[in-house]
Amino acid sequence: MVVRGGYGIFYDSFQTNEFVSSTAVYPFAPTQSYTSSTSTTGTINNTNSLFPALTVGPVSQATFLNSVLQIAATRKLNPYEQDWSFGVERQLGPKTILNLDYVGNKATHLNIRTELNQPTPCNATTGCNPDSSANQSAAGKQSRRPYPNLGLMVYEGWNGYSNYNASTSNYSGAQKTLLCLPPTRGQR
Repeated sequence: MVVRGGYGIFYDSFQTNEFVSSTAVYPFAPTQSYTSSTSTTGTINNTNSLFPALTVGPVSQATFLNSVLQIAATRKLNPYEQDWSFGVERQLGPKTILNLDYVGNKATHLNIRTELNQPTPCNATTGCNPDSSANQSAAGKQSRRPYPNLGLMVYEGWNGYSNYNASTSNYSGAQKTLLCLPPTRGQR
């Protein structure tokens, strides 16, 4: 009888050039930092007053409606993957061999992009008439967004994962019969 097995862990790094180089081109990507406070006095910002006045040309609400607000996670995590396998091979007769193998992996802290400002669906459940051209227009879709004064809001988080498990069996003998079991997959 032969027994085989293995385990490995493999690390990756997050790609900061994607965050820095893709949209951070002056004057199109002004940045603003906000610090949380437990104070009960001061200015309360909402999405109507969240962005300060810019000094780089004419900027209106339409500027933000047609832009992408990219929100990066405050804590960057390094993605990693764990791989493992186990197998048994046994000779059952002079011309008969049985193989049973299992392989699996799990990846953690994968970068996931989530659109936070998607319009709600236009259907009877939400009280929206999908047959109305006004509801299907850009303005109609914009009015159904959670933050209607902003365009796309993409959140870059490190909460993605993947999981894969599979097993196979192989029986080979005088008739050369092969049996394979289908793999099973986790959700992402």
